[in-house]
Amino acid sequence: MLVQSIRFSPALFRLRNIIRPIFIFCLFFLLRPDPAFCLQVHGGNEGLYTHQMAHLFFMAAMVFLSYILFRHPLGHGKGWQYLKFSLLFFFIWNINAFITHGLELEIPHEAIRQEGLLPNALCTPLTFKVCIYYIGKFDHLLCVPAMFCLAMALRSFCSEAEQRSQKDRAEAI
Repeated sequence: MLVQSIRFSPALFRLRNIIRPIFIFCLFFLLRPDPAFCLQVHGGNEGLYTHQMAHLFFMAAMVFLSYILFRHPLGHGKGWQYLKFSLLFFFIWNINAFITHGLELEIPHEAIRQEGLLPNALCTPLTFKVCIYYIGKFDHLLCVPAMFCLAMALRSFCSEAEQRSQKDRAEAI
């Protein structure tokens, strides 16, 4: 009954006719498939310097948060232990990434084969820098455990909060 009493003005219909094509146009560009590139390429030295500074700031943030958690613990339990492990893994990952990005500028491009059956394979002669760079490129062995520990910490925090809220509800009744 309320719907029947509302009268739509002609201006509202004109506005709808204007908004609909704009919405379809925006929807076309949002749903249009584009390639998803997984590699971030830095243009020129400015991109690398900015990226390296981001790693330094991330390292500093991990050190600061670790200092806060060790100096003034906010809680005890599995979640906090997982969070501390996550901070440690992220810190080591940032050191690894910082060193690897620096070595990337120093090693010759011929040292790492980019095409062929096995891309990113080492080419002879092997030097110490090339070997460290190649080992450093396995940074996912540090980053994935860091993210896993962070996810486990968040899961633990959520379950603790849920248990506390259930306990509070039970006490209120």
